[in-house]
Amino acid sequence: MTQMFRIRSKFLSYLLTEYPKSSLRRALTPIFLGLLLSTAFPPRGYTVLGFISLLLFYRHFEKSLEYSSKGLFAAGYWYGFGYFAGGLYWIAYALHIDWVKYGILVPPAALGIPAVLALGPGLATFFASRLRRLGRLLPLLAFIVLWSVFEWVKGHMLSGFPWLNLAEMWLGGNTVIQNLAFVGPYGLGLLTLVLFVLLYGVIFFGKASRPAYLGCFFLLSASLLISGSIHLSKEPQRFYTEFDLVLVQPNILQLHKWDNDRLRSNIETHLRLSQQGRLQPQVGTTYKPKLFIWPEASVPYLIESKSYFAKYVTQILQKGDYLILGGPRRNAEKGAYYNSLFILNYEGEVVGTYDKSHLVPYGEYVPYREFLPESLEKLSPGDYDYTAGEGLRTLSIEGFPSFSPLICYEAIFTQEVIPEQGASTGRKSPGWMLNLTNDGWYLDSPGIYQHLQLTRMRAIEEGIPLVRVVYRGISAVFDGNGRLSAQIPFDQAQGLVTQLPKPLKTRTFYSLHGQKIYALILLVLSIFMIVLSLYTLKTRRNEVYL
Repeated sequence: MTQMFRIRSKFLSYLLTEYPKSSLRRALTPIFLGLLLSTAFPPRGYTVLGFISLLLFYRHFEKSLEYSSKGLFAAGYWYGFGYFAGGLYWIAYALHIDWVKYGILVPPAALGIPAVLALGPGLATFFASRLRRLGRLLPLLAFIVLWSVFEWVKGHMLSGFPWLNLAEMWLGGNTVIQNLAFVGPYGLGLLTLVLFVLLYGVIFFGKASRPAYLGCFFLLSASLLISGSIHLSKEPQRFYTEFDLVLVQPNILQLHKWDNDRLRSNIETHLRLSQQGRLQPQVGTTYKPKLFIWPEASVPYLIESKSYFAKYVTQILQKGDYLILGGPRRNAEKGAYYNSLFILNYEGEVVGTYDKSHLVPYGEYVPYREFLPESLEKLSPGDYDYTAGEGLRTLSIEGFPSFSPLICYEAIFTQEVIPEQGASTGRKSPGWMLNLTNDGWYLDSPGIYQHLQLTRMRAIEEGIPLVRVVYRGISAVFDGNGRLSAQIPFDQAQGLVTQLPKPLKTRTFYSLHGQKIYALILLVLSIFMIVLSLYTLKTRRNEVYL
């Protein structure tokens, strides 16, 4: 134990005081610290290690500035590479459906995506290094502002990839994460970076400034904790009692899902698990309507109203019950196929549909197909690309609150989970969100837990419950504060009877005003940086004249 402690002490001393002379060691140090940062995210959730990683990396970067006169892009790049490689390697697991066919894509999936995303942290350290002559605080502020802007760009450019943002460091708890209801994910991520700056000032800046940094650190920390606690305790959990939900998680391996010899037995598994929700009412009580929910692409066949198959899967329903399931839909006039959600009544009639509008690149369609080899196929089964639907909708079912349907990773995009509402649109807020998905692509990996927690964030931001039903993964029900009220654990096949939480009584600040607070914080930091740089330049000119 003593020897291990000495090794750790020497390593920390090296990180804080020494600058590696070889290019290999200069790359390996930030890669290691980037891997350490990835442990702050689900399923591990080591928030403290996340802050330690940021502190040690920036100290390493500052030492690098003393030995190099060039713009230090590489330091941030290798840090970002370790960060994203450690947090997103599981993306390559999706290729397990056919290692022979897709095995060649494993390196680009596991390392290529982190290599591209690492450009963001790389640019942050590059521009920060250009400000080295203006003191220590200004480069540090430039680093966090550029990192935050990169997170926003990453979440919006092309198809958007809002995965592994710093706000997610708080998902291991239930208090600080409540601030999503006020500032959203990018605002909370930026405030996390501000905490890092203040903590860095306390540890590594001069003794004269330490009390100021320490006071600001405790003030911001207390504000996040108090506001989160107040928001969390403001409303107790409330549930609808006049009906039940039945969540069906079949837990069928992705390799078996589209096996032609297993298609019938897969449907039978859904029906059998649904029967777990067919509970007989006690004597003297009336039957409560049930909403049976099957996951994304739970059936491989085209659903037509009152068809034989539609009547077959609705045999479990009584009058007043409904079945929601996922499957393909074809528009014969347009010759288009959709990844869709269907609502069926007890007679097998389709009474509502939704077509997924935010498709997964290369998973459900091949972008820029005209410029790519014809042999390149999407990962999901079928010879056709899916077509994007018309956009978000609110669906209504008689006897149940209206809901916003979300298929697969549509639930990870902030401010893109419920239709635009208000007097100008004439739309009212839905009572809950329903996410049908399938995490079976990713086996037992961090991706399953990250996806689950990202959907939880949307519930907190909007203040309305989110129900998540998964083909293979973790099905769950979150209330408007992101509190878990029901769950089917990973690797379990189950039909779970549960109740739907009610939404918060008032809309959240973030749902009303969006990114305004985030933009305001960015603006204040930018103005402060400009004032600080002008003051520094003026002070140095005066010193020269003297």
